[in-house]
Amino acid sequence: MSNSKHTPGPWKSELHEGEYLIFGATEGHQHFTAIARYEPNARLIAAAPEMLEELEFLIERCIVMVEREYVDGSTYEVENIKAYETVVKSIKEVIAKARGES
Repeated sequence: MSNSKHTPGPWKSELHEGEYLIFGATEGHQHFTAIARYEPNARLIAAAPEMLEELEFLIERCIVMVEREYVDGSTYEVENIKAYETVVKSIKEVIAKARGES
């Protein structure tokens, strides 16, 4: 789903000499990905690939729902379509930032 160039997830963090090392794995090999001083930051960094994947899935679903509203004229009101469009725009911006495209 993702066309990102980062080390694919899942990533994990391990405490090593007072700092958290974040690793990803590809083809059976671990790759050092990042370092964090605090555990909450390490957890957030380690979760990044999965969060990106979920955002990409969510954006696809939102786009489908918006398109369905325009084509089918289903039960959603115009305010709902505008809300979806706002969500789609925001998620696209976050994904672009994560991919280094903005």
